[in-house]
Amino acid sequence: MHVTGTVVIVAGLLAAGCAATGTSSSSSSSPPAGGSSAPSAPGSAVPSAASPASGESAAAGRPARCHTGQLAGRVRMLDAAAGNRYAALVLTNTSAAACRTYGYVGLQLTGADGAKLPTSVSRESRPGPHGITLRPGGSAWARIHWTVASGPGEPAAGPCEPQPARLLVIPPDERTQLAARWPAGPVCDHGKIFVTALSLGTG
Repeated sequence: MHVTGTVVIVAGLLAAGCAATGTSSSSSSSPPAGGSSAPSAPGSAVPSAASPASGESAAAGRPARCHTGQLAGRVRMLDAAAGNRYAALVLTNTSAAACRTYGYVGLQLTGADGAKLPTSVSRESRPGPHGITLRPGGSAWARIHWTVASGPGEPAAGPCEPQPARLLVIPPDERTQLAARWPAGPVCDHGKIFVTALSLGTG
C-alpha cells in the first residue's frame, strides 16, 4: 500500500494489546502535538499549531480541549499486508466531562526500560483534521501504519530495530503524554510510523 506524508522526527519527546490503557505522565516542556492539516518540516518534535479546539471552553458554550489527563490510550492491531502492519490508536475520554480534539497526535516508541527508540512520524493527509467532541466514555482513533521490512542501514536478518514496549502519545495541542502498550514487533525503516488525523470512533 502506498502512503504519503512528510516525515516529522519525534526525537525530542520524553516519551510510545488489544485492550491496554495508559497513564498520563512526563514533563510539560515537550512541544505540543500539532492540530494543523498542513505537513510540517522535519524537526526536533511534533510541531505545535493552533486548532479550532484550542480556544474553546465550557464558558463559551462548547467543551474545552481534551487534556492528556482526561484520556487513556490503547493500540489495537488491524489487518496486516505483505511487509506492512496497521493498527488503530484509540484515545478514550475517561473524565466526567465532554471535551474536544482536532488534528494529529505526537508519537514516541520506548523500550521496556523506558529508553527512547528510533521513531519518526509521517502525517497522512486523508482523512484530514476535523473537530471531534468526545463525551465521557467516547473515543477517537487514528490509523497507524509501519513496515516490518528492513530499511537502509538496518540488519537484513534478525530484528531491524529494538523491540518497543510502549507507545507514548501526545494528544493534539498538549505537552504531556500518555502511554499505551505496544502489541506488535519492531518498527523497521528506523521507526517510521505513518499516522492519520484523529476521527470519531475506535476504528
